[in-house]
Amino acid sequence: MAPKFVKKAASFYRRTKFCCSPRYRMFIKDRDREKIIYLSETDHSNLGDHAILYAQHRLLDGEIPNLLKYSFTRRECLFAFEQIQKGICKQDMILIPGGGWIGTLWKVSGELFLSFLETFKDNRIIVFPQTIYFENTTYGAAQKKRFYDAVKNCKDILLYVRDTNSYRFLQNQMPEQNRRIQYRLAPDMVLSLQPGIQMPKKEYILFVMRQDLEKVTDDGQIEQLKKRITDSGMEIRYGDTHTSKAVAPQNRETALHRKWEEFAKARLVITDRLHGMLFAVINGTPCIALDNLSNKVKGVYDEWLTDNPGVCFLNAETLSDDALYKCVERLLVASSHPYQKEVYASYFKNMTDAAIRPKEVSNGTD
Repeated sequence: MAPKFVKKAASFYRRTKFCCSPRYRMFIKDRDREKIIYLSETDHSNLGDHAILYAQHRLLDGEIPNLLKYSFTRRECLFAFEQIQKGICKQDMILIPGGGWIGTLWKVSGELFLSFLETFKDNRIIVFPQTIYFENTTYGAAQKKRFYDAVKNCKDILLYVRDTNSYRFLQNQMPEQNRRIQYRLAPDMVLSLQPGIQMPKKEYILFVMRQDLEKVTDDGQIEQLKKRITDSGMEIRYGDTHTSKAVAPQNRETALHRKWEEFAKARLVITDRLHGMLFAVINGTPCIALDNLSNKVKGVYDEWLTDNPGVCFLNAETLSDDALYKCVERLLVASSHPYQKEVYASYFKNMTDAAIRPKEVSNGTD
């Protein structure tokens, strides 16, 4: 009983503090004015999600209409959702960041997303590039139907997905696209970034491997690869796209640049994290990419990175000790592969146009 009581008390305290803040008071005061509302902004330790949000703000903040803007973090949406709802009117536009949390893989975030669609069904909603994953269980089937119903009831929604599997899911499972409901395939927001970090390469290989529920890579193969690398005289270092504690929004840019320097200095990155692969790509560092449970690494690679010579993707069928080491040998020949973000420029311009002129932008991604 004590942990539940403490949790409720902490939530009550945070909600009360939030509602007493000048920002919330101003938000309620502006409830009848047209606004842009950023919901579920990243405030945790996942730098991949922080990078998505950083890219979204860089893309949109100077371009979207001169309207009032309010941002609410994921944590605020969880403990003060009803209070936030009170300040949102039907003419407000709702912007939801990209990521990999539509579905059942991350249940709390997945439930929160559905609440957004159900609660703000009369608003203009733009969802930035996501991966969709519903587990093959009774719960997964129920959530899939709830997702279908929520999208079908939206008056004006534009949903971006970043991989082929998610797009096919929408084609097979969702209502037919029309004036109210549109979905498009677009790159992960991080591919709109080019940090431009100029640092000499160090003689080490950076391993960035999952240790959570999305992990599917065999530890034995990875340990064998590490042994072959160390036997060859190369140094191994370890990194992650998560930090040891949550990153506050005001510290986001500093934390990201510190992490990108780590990727920029490596001779090679080996990872089963989607943003481990993307951080390597945007910093021009060769990368061996392995898949995860939701197949988002493969999906993003197949759709957007097959022409990038600096990325070697190995799926379950092609993964072996020899295949891994051959990729290491091949990618070490070139110390860098400069990233050209212009390849994806039309997709990101389309997103900006959708926010600026939602009724005028075409259905295609060009």
